[in-house]
Amino acid sequence: MNLLRESSFTKDIYEKGERDGQIEQAKKTVIRLGQVRFGPVDDSTFDRIESIYDLERLEGLCEKLLHATSWADLMTEFSKHIYEEGERRGGIAVAKKIVIDLGQARFGRLNKATRAKIESLDDLERLEALCVKLLNAANWTDLLSESE
Repeated sequence: MNLLRESSFTKDIYEKGERDGQIEQAKKTVIRLGQVRFGPVDDSTFDRIESIYDLERLEGLCEKLLHATSWADLMTEFSKHIYEEGERRGGIAVAKKIVIDLGQARFGRLNKATRAKIESLDDLERLEALCVKLLNAANWTDLLSESE
């Protein structure tokens, strides 16, 4: 354990390994509990579960096992969740593009730090508020200031 304290690189590797272990265990849990509840898992469903590398999604599948009536039902609900998440992320991507494109039209080219700050945002409401704030902001600094 002393190695973990000596190097942030070693700590990062350890934490990634720990997270990967949690993900693999969650996959096994979904499959094992699903088999108890619904019977053997088909190859397609198994492959879909194995392709998930998001711990929160796997935990969500575990919760959905409580109410699903079959493997197909479980995966249909999961597919809806994936679609909704994709839709949300798509909205975020478009909002970022609008803020950047309209901001550049209004304030001129943005620097790397400003672009990074906008790209780091993942709150759609905050991005939508920035789109509205573009109407009255004087410059990039004014736009990205926390007070609204």
